[in-house]
Amino acid sequence: MSTIVGRFIRHELRTVDPATAIAFYEGLFGWTTEPYPMGRIIRAGATVIGGISEVKPGLGGHWTPYIGAADVDAVATAAAQAGGIVTTGEPADVPGLGRLAPILDRDMSIFCSFAPLEPSEPATSGFVWDRLRTPDVAAAADFYAGTVGWQATVAPDGAAAVFDATDGTRVAEALAVADGEPTGWLPFVGVADLETARGTATRLGGTATESAAIAGVGSYAVVTDPEGATLAVFEPEH
Repeated sequence: MSTIVGRFIRHELRTVDPATAIAFYEGLFGWTTEPYPMGRIIRAGATVIGGISEVKPGLGGHWTPYIGAADVDAVATAAAQAGGIVTTGEPADVPGLGRLAPILDRDMSIFCSFAPLEPSEPATSGFVWDRLRTPDVAAAADFYAGTVGWQATVAPDGAAAVFDATDGTRVAEALAVADGEPTGWLPFVGVADLETARGTATRLGGTATESAAIAGVGSYAVVTDPEGATLAVFEPEH
C-alpha cells in the first residue's frame, strides 16, 4: 500500500453520454473499455488506467484523478477540517474497487482519495502527469500537504508549485490562473505525435486548444471532448 500513497493511480471520466465518450477516447488514444459495476473500466493495452461513469445531465463532463491513500477516512477528515468538502458526506466502499472519498478542495477542484481493494503499482501508461490550475497556488499547496501528505515546493513568485509524494516521487504541479480562466485538475496523456492527436480529437468532435512547449520536456495541447471534459495530450521531447 505504501507505494501508492500520494500517487495518482487512476483517472475517472464522469460524463452524461458514456457511449459518445467511449467512441471519442477509443478513437483518440486506442484505449479499450469493458463493463464494471460503476460503469466501464479503461485499459491502455493490458493496464487498467481508469474508468467511465455516467452523471446526470447538467453536471457536465470532467476527469477526476484518484490519489492513493493508506487511510481514506483520515484524508477525508483532514480535507473537511481544511475547508474541503466530501461530496458524498463520508467515504464509501465500492464493491470490487475499494474505499474512496470524492473531495472538493477549497477552489472546488475535485479529486478522489482512494484505497484500492487490491493494492497495485500506479499505472505507468496512459496518464503521465497532472496539473492543478488554481487562483491561489500557496493555499492549494497547504491544502494538499495537509490532506494527501504531499511535500510542496512553491516558486518564489507564488505562480507555480511542484508536489512530491512521501517517497520523494514527483507527482504533480500547480499553476496559477487568472480570474475567469478554467480551474481544476488537468490530466496529461502521452502521445507519439501531438499534431496527429490534435487532428484526431477535432475529427472525432472535440476541440484542441492552448498548445504550448516546455523546454527540455515536450509539447502539449488541451483537448476538450464532445461533452466538455478536458485533458492535455503530451508529446515528450525527442
